[in-house]
Amino acid sequence: MKTIIIILTILMLSLPLSGQLAHPWSVADGGGGKSTGGLFTLQSSIGQTAAQRMVHIDTGKVLDGGYIPGIRSQGGYWMTTSVVPQASWNLISPPVRVTDMRPASIYPTISSPAYTYNGNYAIEDTLKAGNAYWVKYSTPPPPAYQIQGSAVTRETVFVFPGWTMIGSLSFPIKTSMVTPLSPVTFTTVFYGYNGSYFVEDTLKPGNGYWVKTSNPGYAVLANSSSMLEPSIKPIVENDEAESNPLSAKSQFSPLVIEDNDGNKQSVRFSSSSYKGNLNRFELPPIPPEGLDVRFASGRFAEAPISDREGKQVFPLRISGASFPLKLKWETPLADNGYIEVTYQGEKPKQYSLAQEGSVTIFEDNFVSAKIIVQHSVAKELPKEFALYQNYPNPFNPTAKIRYDLPKNSKVSLKVFNLIGQEVLTLVDGMEEAGFKTVEVNAETLPSGVYFYRLQTDDATFTKKFILLR
Repeated sequence: MKTIIIILTILMLSLPLSGQLAHPWSVADGGGGKSTGGLFTLQSSIGQTAAQRMVHIDTGKVLDGGYIPGIRSQGGYWMTTSVVPQASWNLISPPVRVTDMRPASIYPTISSPAYTYNGNYAIEDTLKAGNAYWVKYSTPPPPAYQIQGSAVTRETVFVFPGWTMIGSLSFPIKTSMVTPLSPVTFTTVFYGYNGSYFVEDTLKPGNGYWVKTSNPGYAVLANSSSMLEPSIKPIVENDEAESNPLSAKSQFSPLVIEDNDGNKQSVRFSSSSYKGNLNRFELPPIPPEGLDVRFASGRFAEAPISDREGKQVFPLRISGASFPLKLKWETPLADNGYIEVTYQGEKPKQYSLAQEGSVTIFEDNFVSAKIIVQHSVAKELPKEFALYQNYPNPFNPTAKIRYDLPKNSKVSLKVFNLIGQEVLTLVDGMEEAGFKTVEVNAETLPSGVYFYRLQTDDATFTKKFILLR
């Protein structure tokens, strides 16, 4: 009898308990045992053998069948996201998981295969959340369209040694929330692409990114991460750290390059040595097409090795540009430097970086462009610009002309006849500060009175001499 009482008690207690277990989520769409993305099998979902989408009875919120708060955490929110194609090449990442992850299914208007990168480019038939790919759209690009699928809220991705492409989640996350798992470390900042590379501190849904790694391994993309400190601090536009080349307080100044199609890219330069690791600013592999400008070192920011005496040269590597190309600097890049542009069969042209300026580069016979800085030991310098009378005067056929430059300057020293025609060019280019002397050889000129004019960045002087045969 005692045993019967116990059994009855258990049955009576179970009745109200069973009523409380009713879950507020109902099956909206049955499936064949797969998640929305088709990437994992659902063993059970609140008593259902398989479910793709679940609807909350009270709120109407739709979730992936693999993600029920407090029950399962493999899936994510069912959501709709927009894809906005850009003309030509795009660096993309699937913004949601869908049943069919083939490129043409997610991006039906692309005009190329999807390319992944593992030291070399390779065609990818099936895309993965958290990974990044190159795809190409026609020009002009097709209109924006929408994709429905389950949200990607966390992903562990494989990274290759060296340059690797990393995707994004369904929600923006800071690059500091991308955690490399030992022995992987990130050795550069993150780069996005919108016609040219740019530094990014936030991974945005649908976009792919580049970063350089130390070793093969894995990295975790998550809304929050407490596993490890980021291996390299991100650099951002509003960061005021002096070591950040994008900071207003930085020793680096921008050189903006714009091509004839309106594509823009900037590199950064400092005329004084940099104490940090310049390799941090190395740029990813050159994109499939479009404007790309970087220093020959492969970096977007460059500085002299030291402030020692001597000339240091920083060639620019330009590819995919639509000419003419305009280089512009709105702040002085280097008091002791200049940009040198070389065309086939012509003397190099030099443009001072001591004040703001610009130069237009034309495609015909263009060979190279480079930044040159010249450090010199302390020496006595003139106090002001000056031009002196030639000696001897009169002369036949040679004489010497002296002039003073208190600072580095672009210099033009030319000879004109009495009706203003230019007959000789003695100096035309950048010169360092100092006491200068140039020789005039008037062997080809007839006797007569001539004028010689000195033009610098800050002053102009004119004097005359007499040539007697």
